[in-house]
Amino acid sequence: MNKVTFEQCVEGAWRDAANFIGRYPLFVVALSAGLFFIGVARNELRGSHSFSVFLALGALWLLRLLLITVSAVQTLRHVLLRHETAIARASACWSYLKYGGLVYGFAACTMALMAVIVILMIVAFHMLGIRVHEPASGAVVICIVVMFAIWVHVRLSLLPIHVAIGMPLHWRAAWRDSRGHCLGILGTYLAISLTLAFVALIVGVIAGAVAGIFPGALAENRGLLTKSIQDLLSIPAVVVVSAGSAWIYRRYAAELLTQSGAG
Repeated sequence: MNKVTFEQCVEGAWRDAANFIGRYPLFVVALSAGLFFIGVARNELRGSHSFSVFLALGALWLLRLLLITVSAVQTLRHVLLRHETAIARASACWSYLKYGGLVYGFAACTMALMAVIVILMIVAFHMLGIRVHEPASGAVVICIVVMFAIWVHVRLSLLPIHVAIGMPLHWRAAWRDSRGHCLGILGTYLAISLTLAFVALIVGVIAGAVAGIFPGALAENRGLLTKSIQDLLSIPAVVVVSAGSAWIYRRYAAELLTQSGAG
């Protein structure tokens, strides 16, 4: 483990996120506007249930994932590579594809694995004579599956960051680098998320106060206003979390850097 502290990870996440937004304001504004208009389009389409509408909603969902992925990868490169030449060298489309494939592939595989585990546990409980339809038994199954899924994600969490900056895939190195550090990695992400939640709460209170001042359209459409604010702030939130991920990578990635010749 490198000489980076927990406090440096949380502080560095906000500092580097602010630096990224200040250096590339048009980039952040463009992606935020994209998410906002995607949200507006989705709200307009949700009233219909035709097949073409479902296809359009799917396309908008994929476009949303694309914008989030672009913002995450560019933030990681900015924090970890710094130099423009290094960023340009690592900016091939293949890095985006590998990062997106890992992140969303992990999510899809985890969901499939969770479904298989639930089925196997239900069968096992049935063979043991345990009634899984009881609330307590169902809660136990869900907790075990969720904890397992979180553990797997944390153990492999350094790998998407590694490939985002143009490095090759090293599954075993990523697994070994996170060994014994699951709580540290999870705790750092939790701390960053809590600070984001605090900021979001402040923004929500201010937006609610502003909406309450105007008794007209704003007050009547608070739900739409809240959703619009969420869309506009999603990219800055992704930037903060991605900057925090970069600091977590700095703290825990050792064998990954050694095998890639970057340490």
